[in-house]
Amino acid sequence: MFLSTDVHRFDSLLTGGIPHLSAIRESPKTEGVSTETAPPRQQHPTASRDGQQPSGFKPPQQSNRRFNMRVNTVIRPLATLLALGCFGLSPAALAGDYPCPPNRGAVTIDGNIVVKGICNLNGTKVKGNVLVYSGGNLTATGVRVDGNIQAENANAVSVKSSYIDGDIQLDGLRGSPSWIVNNTVKGNIQMKSNRRTVTVRQNIVDGDVQAFSNTGGVAIANNTIDGNLQCKSNTPAPNGGSNRVSGNKEDQCRRL
Repeated sequence: MFLSTDVHRFDSLLTGGIPHLSAIRESPKTEGVSTETAPPRQQHPTASRDGQQPSGFKPPQQSNRRFNMRVNTVIRPLATLLALGCFGLSPAALAGDYPCPPNRGAVTIDGNIVVKGICNLNGTKVKGNVLVYSGGNLTATGVRVDGNIQAENANAVSVKSSYIDGDIQLDGLRGSPSWIVNNTVKGNIQMKSNRRTVTVRQNIVDGDVQAFSNTGGVAIANNTIDGNLQCKSNTPAPNGGSNRVSGNKEDQCRRL
């Protein structure tokens, strides 16, 4: 049976900590009624009948405010992290892409460049990729890209006197003529389904040069290619020549 002495002990734990041992006394109990003489409890003043709080009134749970502040300090940052995790986000992911325009000069970009308009990169170092989307027009001169230059359904791409540690991929270009001239490309140069002229000249390419299904014209000349030169299903057929190829010259490019 939960008696009044137990109520007093529980209340003391909540409001004032563990009571002194001398305050806990056993006494005879009659059936259903506690006869223990408990120390007097401190009562909160009650409100007057006119609704005014008497002096000395303290709101309930005043003693728990510090504990609640500590809990909130821990819970709120944890909830924020959990929310980010639910959406697949992290603080690092939020700063990964940099738009162009605005144009970028001799600065280091610790992420990707995203091109959706007219973009000029001059002496820029990009630690990620350069991504050119629909409506994008990229001119890159003297840049260093640790990843790839990838253009899909963009207007035009011009890359000159630059170092590309990955690939240059041009797919579905449909605006002005594009130029890939005098670059060092550690990966491949790949051209596919472009509707405007693409010129690839005087590049050093560690991988392959590939031209497939282009309808705007492809010119490939004076390149040093450590891989293969592969051309197929282009209308008209690619033109050019004087390419030094360590691998094979295939199909439409076998005489280039």
